Amino acid sequence: MRLWRDLLALISESCDDVAEHLDDTLLNRLEGALYCENEHHGMWDDFYGSNFRKFMASFESNLQDTELFRGKLKIKFAILWRMRDYCQSSDFEVATRMLSSLIDSRKCSLISSLHTFYQKSLLGLKTFNLLGDNLDSHLSILLSLYQASPNVNHRRSIVLLYILLSLSGFENYKSAGMFRRYMESMDICSCGVDFLVDLLTELVKVPHLSNGICSMFLRKCAESVEILLSKSTSALGDKDELTYLSILLAPYEPNALEYAINHDNLSNVGGYLRRLLTNGVLQDCEPHRLLVRSWYSQIEDSFNGSKTTLAKALTPLSTCLENPLHHCVFRDVLPPTFTNNLWNFSISLLLQNQFDNISKNCWLLFNRCCHLQEDTRKREQLQFLLNHICNHSQALAEFSVLMDSVFTLYSTPPSITLTERLDVFQRIYCLAHEECINLKSSGRCLSYSFLLLRIYQSDFLNETIALQLLRLQKLVSKQIADEPSLTADETVTHMHCGFFITPLLESHAREIFTPQIFDQILDLVATLEVAKALNGEEQTFPSTLKGALLACLLRCLDCPIVLEHLLATDTLCLALEKCADLSSAEWEGDPLIRKRVFEFWNVLFKKVETEQNSPEMRSLLERFRPHFSLTAPIQIGHSVCPSCGECIHGLLEDIILSNQTVEDLDCVGD
Repeated sequence: MRLWRDLLALISESCDDVAEHLDDTLLNRLEGALYCENEHHGMWDDFYGSNFRKFMASFESNLQDTELFRGKLKIKFAILWRMRDYCQSSDFEVATRMLSSLIDSRKCSLISSLHTFYQKSLLGLKTFNLLGDNLDSHLSILLSLYQASPNVNHRRSIVLLYILLSLSGFENYKSAGMFRRYMESMDICSCGVDFLVDLLTELVKVPHLSNGICSMFLRKCAESVEILLSKSTSALGDKDELTYLSILLAPYEPNALEYAINHDNLSNVGGYLRRLLTNGVLQDCEPHRLLVRSWYSQIEDSFNGSKTTLAKALTPLSTCLENPLHHCVFRDVLPPTFTNNLWNFSISLLLQNQFDNISKNCWLLFNRCCHLQEDTRKREQLQFLLNHICNHSQALAEFSVLMDSVFTLYSTPPSITLTERLDVFQRIYCLAHEECINLKSSGRCLSYSFLLLRIYQSDFLNETIALQLLRLQKLVSKQIADEPSLTADETVTHMHCGFFITPLLESHAREIFTPQIFDQILDLVATLEVAKALNGEEQTFPSTLKGALLACLLRCLDCPIVLEHLLATDTLCLALEKCADLSSAEWEGDPLIRKRVFEFWNVLFKKVETEQNSPEMRSLLERFRPHFSLTAPIQIGHSVCPSCGECIHGLLEDIILSNQTVEDLDCVGD
């Protein structure tokens, strides 16, 4: 099987097809595909039967701190992890010797190249047993490397390997007495606060920590943290870190939280909760529930208190990348009055035209919890915001968080009818139309236009909606034709590249095309062509917009009612010429447009050939044929995984081809 031949060739020391400098992007994609367990699993049985022994025979090699060696190393360990259920104890011994060599080399770059392997091994249902003869020595080396390295990524990898080896060691301490003696010999307090933070944050994520040995280790760490907290010599920054560790370890040693509260009144409870969420270590346990309840109380108490107190409590979790309400603890202890009180406070700020950070963060938090309300309440809030925005559209246009609120309230009630959704769409359309008309004078703000396309749904689409979307596209594009300097704004440029007409490219939109829609498309094409000819500015008629309009025109030509209209008005030749002109544009960089153009072209191609339409249509076919034939996407002929979206065979080909010179390549695509 060629796939395995290419894979073994890639990691072979004697492979001449791979250059010294590998493409990091391709290599990382291949590594990700090898770790994927969705659709690729079927082929690994074949690999085990035909190539696994060859692979293991070439697994060990002399260490080289080079880009090429590190790339091959990460692929080797990815394959090993993928074959873990097939491995024998002797195979794990080979991997252990290789890891021992990495540690003994003291090369952080080599150790960190296997970061994903460490991660996957720790988060699996079982840990690799990688216990070597020099566990204590290797752990000591890793600790010293961590303390000496300024590189954050290297430190993270070192910590993961440290945990992986430690867990292998724990498994071999069969009695509590033996482990206790091991723990006593390990002075946790001397490891350094930074190391403890990184170590324990990663350790508590390991899914199989329920065994007694690991629990004992975590309790020992909690005791050590208490000792460090009690020392008055600890720096202020260290005390914050130690308080975080006490909170982190509270599920394993509840007294740790009480001790932390005695040393810190947890006025920054929001900051600690944010850190737990970001690190993925917030647990459904009573100590952490207590912290979340405390945070909710701080927020509600602050609604009638000082803004400084509210900002300190609110900001960490309203701006956290991880939505706290996605975690069961935040949902379970959410006070019944909290969301409504937050809404009332946010509205009071809005009615005072207060758009500062406190107002913004209140709305951010509301957007995260409003979906938990009753449908009736969400409808009321949506209508209130729509009415307020319509009456104060200019003042609120740049308060983007409010647009998010409208979208969230609009998209969460399951019982809202299509008629109600269309009504919301039309109200936002009026606001978008107004800002598109006054694009220059409104400061190029297009917030309502973005909101319009966010709330758009495919079942809205009919001739009326299509004409409205085309009207907005024409408003923006014609103003740019008159004033090319508007394209200096990235948002405006995005709109000008066919933003509004993207819904017309959807597969189910075929039935809505009419002569009126065709005329509007043709008018926009003609207007932009004239403007480009006059000012010579390429951005006046961008290639992406040309591709989108070409797709729409091809779809129009597939509609009998449009074709009849063109024949009756003697404009078919004009339409075909416009299509032929647009087909030469360099619009292939956009995957969606590329896909739709080829899809609509193929439909039209088959129709013209089977129905033997007019000579003009056959002429169009002949003019298009060279362009579409040469740029049709290449089919590799190998499966693409729906989970990771990768084709291992294709990636291997790309890695090898990307490192060959032009003279070495065979001609493809003829």
